[in-house]
Amino acid sequence: MNEIHAARSHALGDLLRRSAKRDPDRPAIAYRSTRQTYAELDETVNRTANALAARGIEPGERVALYAHNSYGFVVASLAIAKLGVILVPVNFMLGPAEVAFVLEHSGAVGLIVEDELLAVALAALQTA
Repeated sequence: MNEIHAARSHALGDLLRRSAKRDPDRPAIAYRSTRQTYAELDETVNRTANALAARGIEPGERVALYAHNSYGFVVASLAIAKLGVILVPVNFMLGPAEVAFVLEHSGAVGLIVEDELLAVALAALQTA
């Protein structure tokens, strides 16, 4: 195995795939009423990554994630990593002007928003 391939196999985006292959039926996540094995979580993350790619998100680009620490945050973060996209986490405690500032200065080409934070995100996008 060459050095580049070895380094790539340790990237965040590959960890879930490797765990799903090694221990597919082992519990991977438990959040409130959601329980998924590594194989199930990997499948969910792959669908999310494919949806982002279908929207034109490409490796090396930045995508902002505005969400509480939650199941959705985990899925989106891992999907972003699988695509080779740069995650721009946005603190859920920020208001519209602060979110607009982060979006303007981060170079994010996309924004993933938790339903609960949608009103603030929409206000931020109108400000930006």
